[in-house]
Amino acid sequence: MVARRVYFQRKVSSCYWQKFNVVFDTISKDVDAWAENLANAIGRSKNSIKTYLADNQNLLVGFGMDRQAAAQLSEQMVESAIDIASFANLDEDAAVNAMSKALMGETECAKQLGAVLNDNTIATAMETMGLKGKFTALDEATKMQVRYTAIMNQSQDAMGDAVRSMDSYESQSRQLNAQLKEIKENVGKFILPYANKVVGILSKGATKLKEFTERLGDVNEEGTTAHKVFHKVETGWKGCILLERKWLIL
Repeated sequence: MVARRVYFQRKVSSCYWQKFNVVFDTISKDVDAWAENLANAIGRSKNSIKTYLADNQNLLVGFGMDRQAAAQLSEQMVESAIDIASFANLDEDAAVNAMSKALMGETECAKQLGAVLNDNTIATAMETMGLKGKFTALDEATKMQVRYTAIMNQSQDAMGDAVRSMDSYESQSRQLNAQLKEIKENVGKFILPYANKVVGILSKGATKLKEFTERLGDVNEEGTTAHKVFHKVETGWKGCILLERKWLIL
């Protein structure tokens, strides 16, 4: 059971690494290095941070932001969400997810982070960024940057808290969980190649069995292999029943 969980976690991580390399493309090495530096600085799982980054990057690029700018905002979103989670004692996964949704305009998610997105905070954020005109006239990528700025304007006390609270009980617990997760994934590195081979063999076997059953034909169609096999089994079964009846009569 433990081995299965380790294998599954490693398999999921492998999928996310592929996603990471695709969404960051030519800058994936630089972002990987950033993730490692943050993980070391705050005692978190590098792979978890990379997962957060990949999800955010995929979202931002999908809204039309170029990869370099999206990567910068992705990094800011992840680090800020982790700081807010540490400061407010929130679940980090939930905080990162709330940050992503808040930037898409979900005001309730912003409230989970202790921020309010309304006309006033948006106008202040636009002023901070030097933007003029109406918020509604902005493209979606710029709107997301404005919402992020609005959240940051209201979250200054939380910034840097993940580092400041490194020695707290809560932070130590997060660090322990991160280390255990890394250990599972490292063990998974050993298991995954062999598990993949087993799955490959089973897949080939299933394909051969499928091809064999397809060649049997319809059991109801006279002359097919399946019909002949079924007829022999049926005849043999009826013969056994007749013998049993004769034995009972005797």
